[in-house]
Amino acid sequence: LHAVALWWPRGCHHGVAWLMAFLLTWGFVAVAGSPVSGKRALLVFGAFAIARALGRKVLLLRLLLVLSAGLLAVEPSLMGTPAFGMSFGVVVGIVRIHQAIELPAWTRRPVVGFIPRSVLVTLGATLGTLPALSWWFQEFSWTGLFLNVVAIPWVGVLAMPASVAAVWVPGCLGDGALQLALWSW
Repeated sequence: LHAVALWWPRGCHHGVAWLMAFLLTWGFVAVAGSPVSGKRALLVFGAFAIARALGRKVLLLRLLLVLSAGLLAVEPSLMGTPAFGMSFGVVVGIVRIHQAIELPAWTRRPVVGFIPRSVLVTLGATLGTLPALSWWFQEFSWTGLFLNVVAIPWVGVLAMPASVAAVWVPGCLGDGALQLALWSW
């Protein structure tokens, strides 16, 4: 949405910004090969964008229920895949944990609040996928729950940016970013 704001200096109607964001999401899902998680993301974001563009409030859990039922109506075989349960479970887990735990106001600051918000999202995602993981793989690693709370924010803060920099930054800076990316993985 910020790209639209830069391209359109006086700003634009928020409906145009949501439409452009939806088209970018659709393009990404098409390039990725339309996996179940991509279809879920596209449907949820599309419905969310339409509602926000019209100025409507979105009840995310209700939206997820309707979209999962619609996706199953179109493609019933998805119910028999681990990807379906894990894809929707992760979103339900994140939404439910944000409803259950209210973080203090200081966590809304961009830099300082990143770690507590990341930990909360990771915890919600891990707990949300727990039923599908247990059903499909018949096991669960309790250490994984605690390690993910540390590892996933670490990957988001250090490993991914270093990997992107290793690909796009030329010369010795790119080599240094590659070494950092390899070390952090």
